[in-house]
Amino acid sequence: MAIVVANGFEQIEMTDPRKRSRSDTFEVEVSIDAADPENYAAFCRAGVVEGRRVTSYPSIRTDLENAGAEWVDEEVVVDQGLVTSRKPDDPPAFDAKMIEEFAEGRHAGQREKSGTAAG
Repeated sequence: MAIVVANGFEQIEMTDPRKRSRSDTFEVEVSIDAADPENYAAFCRAGVVEGRRVTSYPSIRTDLENAGAEWVDEEVVVDQGLVTSRKPDDPPAFDAKMIEEFAEGRHAGQREKSGTAAG
């Protein structure tokens, strides 16, 4: 699991999922400088949200729709293993779905890191 944050993130958006991921300590496996972006699927990567149902802060709705996503105003949305939520008040629902998705593993038809369907 990777938790990536940017300037201006809400602290609870990082700490709450970390607390609920069933572990108290984490070792850094790869520094951000050494991380190869090709090994991680982020929602802002081209093609990752295309054709997928997602939610987010309303302020980035247009960006997601322009990237081909179907945007909905819901507490938490899961589409082929991609878990999204809207705002800092949503972490309990987000965390529950994130843990559920980790426990279930890869689903049939879930997208690979390249954005194509798995076989």
